[in-house]
Amino acid sequence: MALAVFGLPLAYLLTERTAEVFLWRYSLPWLAGILTYAAFYGALWRSYGRLRSPGLRTLRKFGVALGASCIALACGAEIYLRATDHPAFEPLDNSGRHAFDPDVGHVYLPNFSQTIQTREFSTAWRSNAQGLRADRDYGRKPAGVLRVLVVGDSFTVGDQVASSETYPGVMQSEFDRLYGPGRVEVLNAGFPGFGTLHQRKWIEKFAAALEPDLVVAGSTPNDLLENRFPILYSARDGALVDGQLDEAALAAQAERGRWYSVPGWVERSLVLDRIRRLGLEDRLRGRKGSPHRRAFQVKQDEESKSQYALYERELLLARDAAARCGAKFAVLAIPFLEQLRVPGKNQDFSLWGARVAEIGARGGFPVLDLLPAFKAGGDPLALFWREDSHCRAAGYRLIGVGASSLLSELGTAVGLLPAEARER
Repeated sequence: MALAVFGLPLAYLLTERTAEVFLWRYSLPWLAGILTYAAFYGALWRSYGRLRSPGLRTLRKFGVALGASCIALACGAEIYLRATDHPAFEPLDNSGRHAFDPDVGHVYLPNFSQTIQTREFSTAWRSNAQGLRADRDYGRKPAGVLRVLVVGDSFTVGDQVASSETYPGVMQSEFDRLYGPGRVEVLNAGFPGFGTLHQRKWIEKFAAALEPDLVVAGSTPNDLLENRFPILYSARDGALVDGQLDEAALAAQAERGRWYSVPGWVERSLVLDRIRRLGLEDRLRGRKGSPHRRAFQVKQDEESKSQYALYERELLLARDAAARCGAKFAVLAIPFLEQLRVPGKNQDFSLWGARVAEIGARGGFPVLDLLPAFKAGGDPLALFWREDSHCRAAGYRLIGVGASSLLSELGTAVGLLPAEARER
């Protein structure tokens, strides 16, 4: 039993492949760890024939019993979760739709269809000839039609719901209701992993061909972090890959998918998934709360100020890129689920929208803060998925209705029809 219990950590070390390789598949520190633990393992093995001290033998028995108990508890919990956890859908491989782009990292393949399916949801997804998520193509803008181009990240593309239930889809329905069908066209240019920087680059490269009258940037708190990377995610064989990973790191990541990889078993464990959701791992490692905490700081540290300064710079560049297309510019401040919870020390979740509004006031463009609508929207878990961090259809509807209502009130100031043009 001792050899099995203490053999698992050795199997973990031996079946992991490190990103930086020194010898065969291991980095120098990892190889040193293997040799150190192997020496301990060998000493444990030999102790069964040589150890005479009663105290040390008792200590060894206690260590073996404790280790075996922990493993048995973890395995029992894993079996229980897998037996009782019934997902709504069988997860599918959701890759295939992404194409590499040297400026923004990735775009969609045109005219591509697939089913996006996770444990929680299943949606029919397709791109049009322009490489946007849409059920129709957009050619030259018809006379008398106004176009609203919505750029953003995964909250904008809305993979979790049908195209008509994304917030750009809801905006389309609302504009049809307000102005009459076909008078305003709303185009969804959302891409997973786009920060403000990547949205700005996409506007500069692709927006003019779509002839927008208004460009709306859907912004979320993680833009502050994502703007630091010129290429955040890239595309390889139709799948998104972390733009910061080199070939060796990608190989190490792929290795965890092997059947024999103990680190892969750990990564896919439902028990550890539950622990991650509770944030226990972050606390044990000394990580301080949410990775987005600097977006909500009351008293800002230098890193928070630097992130906001970069964010403002990219928003102003996006505004200028929209202007070169002959379009007005507006920003939606879209909240995360954590902003509907109780804030921690030195945090105020309303500061995100307030600071974006201040940037808008300085830059001469409107900012629509959606946090009040979400706070009034009832149960947060009816607005966001439990496992996925994005909105359900009800959450996206709050964004779409709020955005279309506020933008239509601004009318010609944002390139839309004046109030008197609404249908009676």
